[in-house]
Amino acid sequence: RMISQISHGVSEHCNNAILQCAISTKEKLEKEEGRWVNKYLDVAEQTYQDMTPQECTAWLEKTKSLPAYLTAQAVSRYRNVQELVEGRLHHARVDGVLSMYDRLSDVEKLEFKQRLELR
Repeated sequence: RMISQISHGVSEHCNNAILQCAISTKEKLEKEEGRWVNKYLDVAEQTYQDMTPQECTAWLEKTKSLPAYLTAQAVSRYRNVQELVEGRLHHARVDGVLSMYDRLSDVEKLEFKQRLELR
C-alpha cells in the first residue's frame, strides 16, 4: 500500500514536470513564430509595393524554407504574402524592361520588335 502511494505521488510529479516542459516548449515556439512572422510577414505586407526586384528575390530566398514551428495559420498567411511579393517581382521586371525599351532609339526599338516576332 505504501509503495502504491509513493508510486502514485511520483507519477503525479512526473506528469506535472512533463506538462510544464511541454507548456514551456510551446511558449518558446510561439515566441519564435511571432518573431519570424514580424520579421518576414508583417514587414513584407507593409512594404511589398515598394520592394525592388532584388529585395523581392532576397525575401523569397530567405523564406524559401519555412521553419517547422510555424502554425498552419502562419503558413497560410505566408502563402498569401508570397503571392504579393512574387506579383511585385513580376511587375518590377516588366517595368524594368519597359523602362529600358523606352530608352532605345527608334532603330533599336524596331530591331527589338523584329526579334520578338522571331521568338
